[in-house]
Amino acid sequence: MNENIEVIELEEVTFMYKGVSNIGRNEDSPVWFYLAKLTQESFVRLWQRCDSMEQFQMSYQALGGGNCLLESEEAEPVPEESVSKILFTAGILRKRGIPLKSWGVTEDTKSDYWDSLSQLAEEEAL
Repeated sequence: MNENIEVIELEEVTFMYKGVSNIGRNEDSPVWFYLAKLTQESFVRLWQRCDSMEQFQMSYQALGGGNCLLESEEAEPVPEESVSKILFTAGILRKRGIPLKSWGVTEDTKSDYWDSLSQLAEEEAL
């Protein structure tokens, strides 16, 4: 974590989902997994208050967004979220007309990109 970057906090954070699950194959050998995703409203509020992808990623994780393995069901999670997942969510929001800040990040939101995915989906459905 870069100590020179200010972590942005939100007064009201809401989650689409947030929880701990046992993803182990056997009940006697649990593998605990934490997973949390901010709602689109919290995502947008946080995005607009940040000045860089690194700041957004650090703030998102500090708010509890992301995923991680846990030692036990009660362990304190230290979630991580990938930049590609963050950009995917931002791309969907932009595609729906939400005017998010840019920060000069390369975005896969060009209409050619989305058109090619639409075409691929139609071809695969045949």
